[in-house]
Amino acid sequence: MTVEDSTGAPGGTSAPRYSGKAVLAFPAGLVAVFLPAPFNMLLGGIAVLIAGAARRELRQDETLRGTAFSLLGFLLGAGVLLVQIGPWVLANAILALSNVVP
Repeated sequence: MTVEDSTGAPGGTSAPRYSGKAVLAFPAGLVAVFLPAPFNMLLGGIAVLIAGAARRELRQDETLRGTAFSLLGFLLGAGVLLVQIGPWVLANAILALSNVVP
């Protein structure tokens, strides 16, 4: 009697496992790029947080895969936040400087 591998991978080896958080961070960051203004900042922030948790999980368990997914999710989420919040910060900095300079 032989024991078969139930994963379906050839050669009896188990298929690589992906971190669920890393796989979730990438589509969250990708969808955030296409959403309108208030929602993309919210989803971009969530993508950054999930990607950070995925990176911690990937460092603790070296058998997991998904480093590229978590990195892409982080970069997309951070890019959305930078594009949305950057002009607001710049406008407030100019306004503050205009009040200081006579």
